[in-house]
Amino acid sequence: MYWESWENFCEQKVSQTLSKNFYWVTRPKQRVTKTKKIMTRLFTIEKTPLDVVILSSCLQNFSAGALVTFEGRVRNHNAGKEVSALEYEAHVSLAEKEGQKILEEALLKFDILEAICVHRIGKLLLGEGAVWVGVISKHRKEAFRACEYIIDTVKHTLPIWKKEHYKDGEAVWVHCAACTQMDQRDHSV
Repeated sequence: MYWESWENFCEQKVSQTLSKNFYWVTRPKQRVTKTKKIMTRLFTIEKTPLDVVILSSCLQNFSAGALVTFEGRVRNHNAGKEVSALEYEAHVSLAEKEGQKILEEALLKFDILEAICVHRIGKLLLGEGAVWVGVISKHRKEAFRACEYIIDTVKHTLPIWKKEHYKDGEAVWVHCAACTQMDQRDHSV
């Protein structure tokens, strides 16, 4: 009974928090009863602020002895410049599809039970969460390793682009080779 009511609460809170693409899935070959569904992998792109308490609370499994989370936040500096905000754009459908694959890879590669990753798009101010990863496992070592794998792979492979807005008024796309090439072409004319 506890799991059924907790699942309903969690699903309701997450659906209120996340705008779309929230769904329950199970690990391959894992038996699930009607009263106990297990969310094992979710990747989504969001325009709204992240509620890390709700996201963490949805990683519930009594087999888990560890919950490891990572939250990437907007900081006030980068490469010697004062940052005032970040702006993220993404090819949403492709990023969500590929992000889902990253979580599935993590489930196969590490001894973890469940994982969630949510990435923001739009303009974010200082201190706001830009990305959140949560992983649960039986033991902490695998949860730490999987969490690091997920955030590193998301950061380096997904079609998500970051523009830094500086206090001096300048705004620059960072770590985006295609954007840099486009900027150079635009200025060479």
